[in-house]
Amino acid sequence: MSYMNEAWFVLLASAVTNSSREQIAQKLGVSRTAISLVMSGKYPANTQKISVKVLALLDGWHCPYLGADISAKDCNTVHASPTPSHDPAQLAHRRVCRNCPNKPKQGE
Repeated sequence: MSYMNEAWFVLLASAVTNSSREQIAQKLGVSRTAISLVMSGKYPANTQKISVKVLALLDGWHCPYLGADISAKDCNTVHASPTPSHDPAQLAHRRVCRNCPNKPKQGE
């Protein structure tokens, strides 16, 4: 299936590998059968609802500066933005970002 190359599916496959289909299904609020069908490429319906749930649950991490979970997109925005020399709080965030284990690799 074409969705098997999309970012949300890669996140789902990784989560299932590190956990179980049952546990991930419970976290997503869907059936284990739905996850099994998606993983095997045999899901009969549109995967849009599942992809939204996967991205909301799995596409992010804990930000050490904010002390909260943030999306990968928000993290990448902070990391890629120009150095905010005009705002001490943003500058402090950027300093923590430079040494964060979640920061994007060069070229991402």
